[in-house]
Amino acid sequence: KTCLSSTKKKDPVFSSLCTLNRSLIQTIRGKKGLSNAALEKHNATLASANTSLATGSALAKTAEMYVDSKNYAQSLKLLQQAERQFEAAGSVPAKTRNHIRIARVLQLQGDHGGARARIQSAIGSLHQLKNRPMLVQAYGLLGKDAETRSQMDQALDYYAKSLQAARAVGSPQLIGQASLALCEANHKKGSGKTAET
Repeated sequence: KTCLSSTKKKDPVFSSLCTLNRSLIQTIRGKKGLSNAALEKHNATLASANTSLATGSALAKTAEMYVDSKNYAQSLKLLQQAERQFEAAGSVPAKTRNHIRIARVLQLQGDHGGARARIQSAIGSLHQLKNRPMLVQAYGLLGKDAETRSQMDQALDYYAKSLQAARAVGSPQLIGQASLALCEANHKKGSGKTAET
């Protein structure tokens, strides 16, 4: 209903977001989504938006759905547009969170160097902002990165930091995820396996 009402009000930004979301749902259902040309048209509409923080947040949420459907290229485009919106808004917390989101997508695409640089540039801000949920994710990503480089001791250190941040949050889900990553890394180190084997 919200998508339909924003389309009727002729709000091009939210109309484009709604269209992208509907297309993603169609794709998940096994139906044909938007063409690449249509995706680019809606991406351009979103890039020209003047509601920086709100638009950036909506772009980041939509990008997460594209990650879940394994469309990493579209997710990265949306996150890069969100980054421009957060820059325009001057929001350090939003920019920092978005760095971690982009790093995750880069890592999923195999660009470990780009992901590592993004995370390392954001870690200091995450500590200053005391954003422990994002620290859990950031240290987890650094742990995965260290595993791909067969640096298991470093990976274990990052996973331990991820678990420490998760415990500070007190979220059973985050504690479980961080504990599992640490346990799996310990097992790989003990058996001589790396992420590549």
